[in-house]
Amino acid sequence: MQRPYHVEIYRLYLPFRKIGESWLEPGAGLTDTGAAINILDIGRQNYANGGVISRYLCDLVQCINLVSYDYKDVVPDVAKDERFQRAIEDTTQDDLYKLNHEKGGGDGSTGNQYLAVRRKVEAKAMKVLHSISSAMSNGVLKFVAWVCHKAIRRIAGGGCSTRAACVERLRRANSAGLPLVFVPLHRSHFDYVLVTFTLYLSGLRPPLVAAGDNMKIPFFGWFLRGCGAFYIRRRVDGSEYHGDPVYKSALRAYILQSLAEKNNLEFFIEGGRTRTGKPQPPKAGILSVIMDAYLDGTIDDALLVPVTLNYDKLVDGNFVREQLGMPKQMETFWSALRGIWRTLNTNHGGIRVDFNQPISLKELVTSFQKYNYLKAPIEKMPAARSNNLAVNLDRQILYNHSNSSLYGEDVSMEYKIMVEGIGRHLVYDAARSTALMSTNVVSYVLLTEYRNGCTLKELRSAVRLRGDRLRSAGRDLAYSGDDARILQHALPARGFAGLDMGCVPPSFVLNDHPAPNSGPGTYPDFDLGHARDCTPGPHSMDMLGRLIHRDGAGERANVRAQNSVAAALELSYYANTIVTHYAAPAIVVTALESIIREPDADTETVSHTELMERSLQLSEILSEEFILCAPCQRIEDLIIETIDSLVLDEVLSRVENSGGLEEEKWSQRYARMLDEEMDDSEDNVCRTKYRVCKHPEALANRRRLLLTVRPLLEAYAATCRALAPAPLKAALKRTLDVMVDDYTHNNMLYGEAVSTDAIRNCLRLLKQWGVVEMYTEDRERRIRLRPPYDSLQKRNDMCASIYKFNVNTPLLRQEV
Repeated sequence: MQRPYHVEIYRLYLPFRKIGESWLEPGAGLTDTGAAINILDIGRQNYANGGVISRYLCDLVQCINLVSYDYKDVVPDVAKDERFQRAIEDTTQDDLYKLNHEKGGGDGSTGNQYLAVRRKVEAKAMKVLHSISSAMSNGVLKFVAWVCHKAIRRIAGGGCSTRAACVERLRRANSAGLPLVFVPLHRSHFDYVLVTFTLYLSGLRPPLVAAGDNMKIPFFGWFLRGCGAFYIRRRVDGSEYHGDPVYKSALRAYILQSLAEKNNLEFFIEGGRTRTGKPQPPKAGILSVIMDAYLDGTIDDALLVPVTLNYDKLVDGNFVREQLGMPKQMETFWSALRGIWRTLNTNHGGIRVDFNQPISLKELVTSFQKYNYLKAPIEKMPAARSNNLAVNLDRQILYNHSNSSLYGEDVSMEYKIMVEGIGRHLVYDAARSTALMSTNVVSYVLLTEYRNGCTLKELRSAVRLRGDRLRSAGRDLAYSGDDARILQHALPARGFAGLDMGCVPPSFVLNDHPAPNSGPGTYPDFDLGHARDCTPGPHSMDMLGRLIHRDGAGERANVRAQNSVAAALELSYYANTIVTHYAAPAIVVTALESIIREPDADTETVSHTELMERSLQLSEILSEEFILCAPCQRIEDLIIETIDSLVLDEVLSRVENSGGLEEEKWSQRYARMLDEEMDDSEDNVCRTKYRVCKHPEALANRRRLLLTVRPLLEAYAATCRALAPAPLKAALKRTLDVMVDDYTHNNMLYGEAVSTDAIRNCLRLLKQWGVVEMYTEDRERRIRLRPPYDSLQKRNDMCASIYKFNVNTPLLRQEV
């Protein structure tokens, strides 16, 4: 397959000392210039000048000569673990108690009865342990590495690359003799083998990988286990029907023993794959186990390595079905085989796998203990607020998310907040260092800057400008080349041919479901029944072509996003990688717009105090959507920095600039670190006012930033309007129906707002505010309104704190 020639992947031809063992001399100085190495070319590089066989079978020879590592079977040691044995004993006693009471035998039990129950529990416990454990095999690793060479060459026309400086950092970290814990953000099932594949070819020990038990597919699951996968349940706890102390103790003991044996470890800190393209809040379960291993002395330290993966085009297809509330289809052998065949016949462009700076767990724990503002008591924040927001927003966010079914007994809230904070730090670092693909930039531009369409010439200019702005902000662009070819790669001309407005991506074909009919509770705009009619052949609609409508030809051809919810959802998936980057300024600009558009408001100026207060309110509302800053930075400081950046971009201008303002802000932040009060400094800062700039570029930036988060706010408002006691599934469907009806009648302009993820996140927020309560009844999750919000008036008063950000502004009704 010929690579898209606009993608320039820089290959560093570096001398190898031993195949698969050393890329770079340890300690060699290497500046992170952004240069990337195509890992598919390693074999060709090593054997380009070899014999005839090596030259033509370079990938095979490369894989055969990869280093073999010794992986000890830790199951016998885990079986002796004290907590594992105690869980077996406790379960035995519980089973004996239930058995005797069911038979009416009282509390007595014979020795033979105890032994029978104990043997049964032990057999079940060992079965659980063996179902968890990995079966890492050097032979399987080498075979899969060879298969990956062939598969990736076929599906990734732009190659699979990683930064050269990443490899150097990992080699230095590996020489420290500490276990490396790789923490990737999760986008695709392909992530499981791609991280291992990249590390193995880089000469690093492949890690044991925590994989969901939904990946235990016949045949394929065996291969994943041979590549180091150990399987964990999708839900370890969470309701009275999922508690299993034997399983939790077995998983915990297996991870601890694996770390004690100096194995590297990999787990996806978000839990499952992101359905939106945005990083998800961390799941702290496995991270808490690693923290326990450090705190109890099982390991002296561990190096946490945030990992990011990005694809020009997602290998798994899209998540439109799930975002529209349809049940997730279970993978079987044949469905997996069909998915692999479809994937192998699709060009997914380029792939990037990047390993960030390893972070010492010991240093993270030590540093985190210095943040005193995260240790103060949690104050309950009122659900409906008008002017003042409690100053404990930072710790409130950590407190709301600090839950894990793998926490041990008697764990303090301070410990839980520390684990949550470290997890959020890892996710934040990874999100900020994710390499941006051309499809990310094009999607973002089409959904924000040119939502109503533009010419190809205007789009090309906007994509170039947005890429330059992102690069100047320190983001890594995983593409380069001529502007026209970059756009041609993301929107190939052949991808526009024969498109119907109702078409959806081929991965959304519902072979087992009839097309929805018009009427209440259905989705008339999603012409799923005719999706087969626009299903492309191999490589016929690469990248984003199928999602874009085009009128005309040449430079003046008009392009815009397809007018369907399905297309908007898939485009938003790619755009959300950049939405995360602009979340903070988007929040401030949305807060600004909500102030100046109020009745009788001053549309020319806004005070620092009011802008800060309103921005913090919106930050809390969207706390389930974005990790705005690392926990070592306060959100209030982030908002101040964001306002300063908007002043530099001439979106705002200062009206009052008190002498020594910058020094006062610096002293204010320093005082917070020392838990001192600087009321006078705060008063001086709060007297500052900002003028709203009205020149065309400022208006265009404000509109772009408003559209960055507006679909989320529309989804939250619709969730509040549809709020009522009901089973959770019924509540999701009712809210989706409201959104679809609004979209159909042009009362809502944003198809990507029709998303179950946004609805669930809004319900979580309302639960934190004490508006709703979630409970289980007859094995069904349900929601109910808590007093006083069972009153419509009180509920509307609460919802007004969200509605006020869905401001009706002329900026959203025209292209600027």
